Amino acid sequence: LEFRRVLFRSFRAELVVDLSNCWHLRGKKPLAFGPRMKLIDLLLKAVVRWEGFSEKQRANLVPLLHVPLDRYSIAAVRRFADVGVRIPEGVSMSFVTTQAMYDKFQQTMREVAAEAGVPPIYIDLLVWDDAHK
Repeated sequence: LEFRRVLFRSFRAELVVDLSNCWHLRGKKPLAFGPRMKLIDLLLKAVVRWEGFSEKQRANLVPLLHVPLDRYSIAAVRRFADVGVRIPEGVSMSFVTTQAMYDKFQQTMREVAAEAGVPPIYIDLLVWDDAHK
């Protein structure tokens, strides 16, 4: 799993760069770090739901997904996430401004998910998808 996680992280990083370049070429204002990361995480979450994947392929991809960081997912871990700064109530994806902060949030998500025995993306399914039914 760790090798797949490293490959996935590299693939994901390339997508982030490609999104930034495309966004810039289309004449849009620069896309801030947090929203850029969230867009890629939402894209990958949607891709994994594609009907063309077999159940085995999907089962291999789901544990690799990152939790899209927004006010719902951040609120879920705000009280105990150690991201180097105090996390105020009601922050959104724009609160996440560096790769180090993003990585610390994702590490917290992985730890919480491991304790519950589920993939990290389940946190997003619980706190965001469930709140928007």
